Amino acid sequence: MNKRLVAIARFLLEQHAQVDFRGKDNATPLSLAYEWGHTDLVKLLLKHGADPTSIVLQAAGTNSRIDELMQIAKRDWTGSATKPPRSCPCFSGKTLAACHQARDHAYPLDFLCPCGKGMSYEDCCLLVASRNWVERWVEEDGYAFIKPVLIERRFSEDSQEVKQISRQLIARLEDLCKEGFIDPSFLSVVRHIKSIPL
Repeated sequence: MNKRLVAIARFLLEQHAQVDFRGKDNATPLSLAYEWGHTDLVKLLLKHGADPTSIVLQAAGTNSRIDELMQIAKRDWTGSATKPPRSCPCFSGKTLAACHQARDHAYPLDFLCPCGKGMSYEDCCLLVASRNWVERWVEEDGYAFIKPVLIERRFSEDSQEVKQISRQLIARLEDLCKEGFIDPSFLSVVRHIKSIPL
């Protein structure tokens, strides 16, 4: 449980959660970690700028390792701390500034399509040449999150991109026809009208 607690706390702190949030009885995460004797969590909270001056140290010998940490932290406390750069919540391992905040990203093919049809993006809107979903970093009403955004694409019918998508689509339909998932007459109609009836 202790490793999970530290992992969850680390993730929240990397997302710049409020490190000195006060809950019931005016308790902070640092005061609770100190009370529980959780050294790794105390170190993590101090690293992310938790205020050590609000902790009343216990009697000597109760938890001397944490007491020593807290004494050093109180001595070095300047009243504020610089937080490490925020990690991108997409789990890329990059900072937010170098990842989703810098630019839009392709919507993951295996995620549910944001259009709401209950299919994967790869099997749904990706097949429609004029619709493209991207992930965009959005900040609204004090909250920030990755949001799917629909980008309408306009192509001329003879553009290289449309031709490439059409070839890929026909190849995929041929595979489905060979596997018995679609009727050969459907494939013939698609080739003839150069469109997919939906």
